[in-house]
Amino acid sequence: MFIGEYAHTFDDKGRLTIPAKFRDELAGGVVVTRGIDRCLLVFPRPVWDTLAERIAKLPLTERNARN
Repeated sequence: MFIGEYAHTFDDKGRLTIPAKFRDELAGGVVVTRGIDRCLLVFPRPVWDTLAERIAKLPLTERNARN
């Protein structure tokens, strides 16, 4: 689990620098998505794939599931 707050900027090519202490664990790929309060959430690819599978099973017609 990656917990913390990091203030970063994007480089001239629009790339975000990942803190060095996380790079080994994220080497298999990452998914960056919008979180709450203008934050970005970064998931290692295997974690994202598991989460996406769970979300795909939720009924889109139910408000609580969408939330």
